Amino acid sequence: MGTVETDITSELHRLFGHPEFRAGQREAVEALLAGRDVLAIMPTGSGKSLCYQLPALTGAGLTVVVSPLIALMEDQYRALRGRGLDAVDMIASSMSAADVSATVDRVAGGHTRLLYVAPERFSSGRFLEMIGARGVSRLAVDEAHCLSEWGHDFRPDYRRLADVRDRFGNPPTIALTATATRRVAKDVVTALRLHDPAMPRTGFDRPNLFFEVLPVAGDAGKPRVLVDLLRRPDRLPAVVYCGRRRTCDEVATVLTAAGVPAAPYHAGLNSDVRSQTLTSFLDSELAVVAATTAFGMGIDKSDVRSVVHWTIPASPEEYYQQAGRAGRDGLPARCTLLYSGADKGLIVYFINRAKLTAADLERMHHTLASAADQKGLFRVQERELPGDEPRVALAVLERAGAVELFPSATGSASGRLTHRTLAKAHLGAAMVAGRRVENQRWERLKAMDAYATGSGCRRRALLRYFGDEPAERAPETCCDNHDQTRAAAPQVSDLTEAVLHAVDETRGTVGRSRLTQILRGSRSQALKAAGHERLDSYGALAHLPDATVTGAIDRLIEAGVLVKTGGMYPLVRRA
Repeated sequence: MGTVETDITSELHRLFGHPEFRAGQREAVEALLAGRDVLAIMPTGSGKSLCYQLPALTGAGLTVVVSPLIALMEDQYRALRGRGLDAVDMIASSMSAADVSATVDRVAGGHTRLLYVAPERFSSGRFLEMIGARGVSRLAVDEAHCLSEWGHDFRPDYRRLADVRDRFGNPPTIALTATATRRVAKDVVTALRLHDPAMPRTGFDRPNLFFEVLPVAGDAGKPRVLVDLLRRPDRLPAVVYCGRRRTCDEVATVLTAAGVPAAPYHAGLNSDVRSQTLTSFLDSELAVVAATTAFGMGIDKSDVRSVVHWTIPASPEEYYQQAGRAGRDGLPARCTLLYSGADKGLIVYFINRAKLTAADLERMHHTLASAADQKGLFRVQERELPGDEPRVALAVLERAGAVELFPSATGSASGRLTHRTLAKAHLGAAMVAGRRVENQRWERLKAMDAYATGSGCRRRALLRYFGDEPAERAPETCCDNHDQTRAAAPQVSDLTEAVLHAVDETRGTVGRSRLTQILRGSRSQALKAAGHERLDSYGALAHLPDATVTGAIDRLIEAGVLVKTGGMYPLVRRA
């Protein structure tokens, strides 16, 4: 081992007490210390934060870390300060004006080596001047998928970080994410203008996680299934992702009544209650937290044995990031999705509601123009902007060249108009960009539903989505579909015959989900009303799981025997 490697390893031991680097960490650390740009794609729990923390605390100068999550910043800040590393600071909206001012003075005085900030901080002229005078030796962009319109959590203010980087003299920059497809990774490199970056990609596979999908008959059937799951001591501690605040409250009540200590965690609770819930969970006094989707980001709770999703997420990226909160200690853990086909309706509703029409974009541009000064500069509060998803409308207008967005405080938007009126060329380009965003949302939902309903290995389905291929493993350590796939193989001819018979009987008037219900003999009132209970194919495959039947339909579509029509509700027909 060379001298440099020895020094880095020694510093790793001294500062963090780690025995060794994990895969990809050394490459990222050495590249950043050598002055190279880095794009690090590593799964949740693989120690991405060390890739900028170690260079910051061992190298010279100031490292600025940009993160969209205050909880993540606070957790890392406290952990490092708890190790006696007093050259670490943060500036967040949760801090008082006096504390922010004191921190700015510390940074300006050269006492800080690692500074955590949110992207909106760069809207402060005083902050930019102070940072410019101090100088930035390294820049770290956490949750870098927020830079990409193809990412599941796109944030327009992140697109301005390339300009901020230019203002700081283009310091060596590391972008980090746990959930980037190859298209998102390419977009991050372009958006940040990274130069020939080192790209440690350790793969997305988490071998200690077991994946399972439990079909349920709507929300009414979920409480019993959830209680049965979490009554087992080996499934605790657990996080249940619920999506809605009201559902968090209801789930916590059901579990507590069943003897499983649980509490809700969401933005509708006051900060003292959230803080107490988090502390109790971290101290293992609380077995389950029923939470909205932001919970767990950056929270240092390594022994979570189960992550349960009450409803299907909108994308594989979102699902895998949240499921990755389980088993960060490397021990076996389970990731469970309670699946009801009806749950997709809410996601479909939001996708449709977020569609951008020409009138929507013209209204947005008019609102910005009304707020702009003579130079076209504007600053508005998001609550004053029209539409259900103003950030998306702003993003596509910027992509079209109609506006230029600046970093701005949380809940606001600022920038410059290209013209006082929205040109036809800009409107056309914005409409194209809006359709790209909408199509990507449909594709992500389709991929997530395929994961939940497919008959193949669930681990393989997830990893292939991210461009990876899992290693072979024993069924009991992989997923609930590992055995089903093999067990169904001898029945291929019977499956094919039954599916084709059902397609012929329905004359191509139903989709794959309804076909599966018919073949499985569902008691749905909708089937009865449509007369599907009277078909010969009704219940023909009742002995097989939903996933196996749906998988057979999908394979016939892939083989070109069947075709699936376009539109929001595609139908399955003979080719």
